[in-house]
Amino acid sequence: DMCARRNIRRFKRIKVDHNQFVNVSTPETAYILGLIFGDGNLSDKRDISVALVKEDMDSLLNIFKKTGDWNQYSRQMLHWKPSLRLRTSNKQLFNYLESKGYKSKSEGSAQDIINTIPENLKHYWFRGLSDADGCFWYSNQNGSSSFFITSSYNQNWDYMENLCKQLNLKYSIYRGRHIQKRNNKISSCSRFIIHHEKRIKPFGEYLYQNYENDNIGLKRKYDKFIKIKEKALISKSNFVKSNFYYETKNPESIKDPDLTTVSR
Repeated sequence: DMCARRNIRRFKRIKVDHNQFVNVSTPETAYILGLIFGDGNLSDKRDISVALVKEDMDSLLNIFKKTGDWNQYSRQMLHWKPSLRLRTSNKQLFNYLESKGYKSKSEGSAQDIINTIPENLKHYWFRGLSDADGCFWYSNQNGSSSFFITSSYNQNWDYMENLCKQLNLKYSIYRGRHIQKRNNKISSCSRFIIHHEKRIKPFGEYLYQNYENDNIGLKRKYDKFIKIKEKALISKSNFVKSNFYYETKNPESIKDPDLTTVSR
């Protein structure tokens, strides 16, 4: 009948099976879930999409292809690098991700989705998050280094705190507001930071387990980590491993341009 034919047509339009993201069993699905949490979007039309600089996204296409047929949209904006957006229309996947906090991820926690991922695949989720929002930073001038993820001012960082406690790593959470010079508008953000190459080394080793074999993720970020790791191996600077962690409050003072932190 007509309803049956309509359901058949609808089934044929579904190009990405949502079940593989509900019951995660592959590195690719765990990685994509992390990438979407960082740089993805759930639209009012029940579309799920993620956009990156085209050069980066091109290197990840094979990962997405292993999970289904994602639509591709290129974009070129004035004064910006070309970007590539991957999108799928999937009501079941949309509803599932929404139930796990992906619609309100700019302030919410990712712990719900992380809890659904098998322990041996969790690092792929964090690798995807790092490729989306993370940065391995290294200064050629003074040799200092850090890893940080930047998000909204009220971001709930409990999932990153839990990981650092699991790895026995000290961390900082900065929250700050500053006045933009070009338009005098107030901008705000928060940043989760791991300082010093001696702490970044075990964090990156967790993130990049088996990377040389699976090649899942952005190689440029992996290469930056390796550079920091090599520095950690030869560093002669004093370093004391810490068994405590920074806990931060939300300072309300407005500064330009630095973030502020209160630790105890």
